[in-house]
Amino acid sequence: MRGIQLTKLPWTDVPAIEDITDSLPKKGNWDAKAKRWVVQGVWDGKTYNKGPRSPEDIHTIVIHHSGPPNGTIKSHAEYHARKWGCGIAYHMVIDKGRIYQTNDLLSMTYHSGNNNTYTVGICVNRDLSNSEMTDLERKLLYSAILTVKSLLPITNIKGHRELPASATACPCTSEDRIRKDIESLEEQIEYLNTPSAERVLSYAFAERINDLGTKFNDIKWGVPAKAKVMQLAVVMEQLGYTGEVTPEGIVKRVRDIYNNSAMAKYEDEGFKKLLIGANKAKEVGLL
Repeated sequence: MRGIQLTKLPWTDVPAIEDITDSLPKKGNWDAKAKRWVVQGVWDGKTYNKGPRSPEDIHTIVIHHSGPPNGTIKSHAEYHARKWGCGIAYHMVIDKGRIYQTNDLLSMTYHSGNNNTYTVGICVNRDLSNSEMTDLERKLLYSAILTVKSLLPITNIKGHRELPASATACPCTSEDRIRKDIESLEEQIEYLNTPSAERVLSYAFAERINDLGTKFNDIKWGVPAKAKVMQLAVVMEQLGYTGEVTPEGIVKRVRDIYNNSAMAKYEDEGFKKLLIGANKAKEVGLL
C-alpha cells in the first residue's frame, strides 16, 4: 500500500500525503528481510516472515514520537538503516506541517520491538516529553490515523509504551485522548456522509450567501461581503450561471436555486447545485 490518499476528513486544510519511501536512506528492503513472526510478543521459535503482510494481519496502529535528539526524517532513516540493515522503521511520519508515508503499510518493520507483526507505526517527529503536540501536529496525526483506518481492519490505537514488554515512555502523550478524539471524529465523518447532513450543509450555504447579500449596501460591511461572495466565482458555471459574474449575480443565482429547490420537481437538482457551492464555501472559509 504505497502512495496512499487522505480519507474523507471533517476538515479541508490538510495537505496531501507525500510518499518519500524511495528517497530515504536505506541499506536494504524490509520485505526482502526474513523476520520472526512474533504474535503479540510470542514467537513460536520457527516461523519467519518474508515479503509483505496481508491486510488482515494488521489490526493495531502504534503512535510514536521521535524523542531526543530532535532529528530529521532522513537522520532517523540513517540511524534505523545502520541498526537493522533496512530503512526507517515508521510507516508514516508527521513532520513540519506535512504527513509523509515512509514505508508500504503492508511492510513489517522494526518500530515496536516484538509487536511488529500486527502493527503500523505512525511517528510525530518531535520530542513530546518536553512539550505537547501543537494543534496542527494533532490534526495531521489524526488525519493519518483516520486514513490508515480507512485502508486496514484497524481495531486498536496504542501508544508504543502500551504494548507488551515495551520498556519506553514513547509517545509521551495521552493515548486516551487520541482514542477519544478519533472516536468523536469518526462520528462526525459518519454524520457528514449522510444525505441529511449534506442537505443541512447545502441549505446553510444558501442562508449564508443570502445573509452576505443583505450587507452589500452597508457602508461598513458591503465591500468585504462582496469580496467573500466573489470567492464562489469559480463554481458559478456549475451552478448554471451565465453572463458576467458579479457579487449581486452570485447572490441572485443562489437565491433562485434555493427557492426552486422548495418545489418537488427541482428539489434534487437544486440540492446538488447548492452542495457544490457549499463545498467551495467550506474550502474558502465561508462556512
